[in-house]
Amino acid sequence: MILLSEIAENIRNEFHSWQSHQNLKVEILVDPSLSRPREGEKDIFTELLMMPVGLLPASVSRIDIRISGNDEEIRVYFNYNSTTARSISLWKNLAKKAAAWNPQIHIGEQGVDLTLSLPVSPAYPPVDIGAMARETGINIEDARAILEEFLIKARTYISILKTKEKSETDSYFRAAHSLKGAGKTLRAPELAAAAGALERKIKEKGDTTEEQRRLEAIWDRIEFWFKGKGYER
Repeated sequence: MILLSEIAENIRNEFHSWQSHQNLKVEILVDPSLSRPREGEKDIFTELLMMPVGLLPASVSRIDIRISGNDEEIRVYFNYNSTTARSISLWKNLAKKAAAWNPQIHIGEQGVDLTLSLPVSPAYPPVDIGAMARETGINIEDARAILEEFLIKARTYISILKTKEKSETDSYFRAAHSLKGAGKTLRAPELAAAAGALERKIKEKGDTTEEQRRLEAIWDRIEFWFKGKGYER
């Protein structure tokens, strides 16, 4: 499963750890409408986005990556400030990496377009308690108990987001930060990504309306799924 916003966040953090790219300015923008997970291996997609950066010549000091698309495919646009980055051989290697997604590459004067067949995933659980149990070494019943305890706390965080004045930045930020951490713990990637996006917007003191709307929609889906599974006591 590929959650585009989560991968973008991971790549941003990864770039900062590369000694050879300390001065490279990287911007990754994901169309907000692409919020649902995609079919495919996220490790392969992450490597695919990073390949053009790791192989860039020293003449490149900035790269913009913009991801857009629809329910059936995505378009990744790479824009560099150096013409030498548009090497045919580099992009052939990248096409091989993305072979399973029927890649289409167009190299233009301003950058490179990569279109991939990455449809939205079919029905999937918003919380993967099976993965949480396996990765933490606990049994599934304990994982369900942790999930139920989290939901009680999370309702408080959601209430804070809905009722607190946006000027109360500390409480607003803590609620988003707590939901992001819980989403990672519970293997709820949509929740973690949406809460992380809201957290960043709060830091930037920008308009949080869209980020909060998306977070609340994902939270409603988790609640609906939880009750439908009969976990609620």
